[in-house]
Amino acid sequence: MRNTRQIVGKYAMRTIIVVSRKTILHAQVQIGGCESCSEDAGIIFEFVLDEVTGREALDTVYLLSEPAKCPACGARVLEDTLVEPVGMERAGRIYPSFIH
Repeated sequence: MRNTRQIVGKYAMRTIIVVSRKTILHAQVQIGGCESCSEDAGIIFEFVLDEVTGREALDTVYLLSEPAKCPACGARVLEDTLVEPVGMERAGRIYPSFIH
């Protein structure tokens, strides 16, 4: 088990956001598939959360209040799950090397 200093040190300069069910559901509609079902899954779900919340990944740590669900296969989607984005206007500008 990690000690408290290691955990605090990792997040010291970042904002921790507990993601509500409503925001998770909003983010789910921004994905077309996940690493379990889509070969086009190329960005982590945190980037989708950035799009939905208007925040930046480098400054934010997301904690999901519950797992998201892949709309294509029903698999659990966590903060670091690779997903296929759909309809993410801002993500293409911020993360162009990840979006095909």
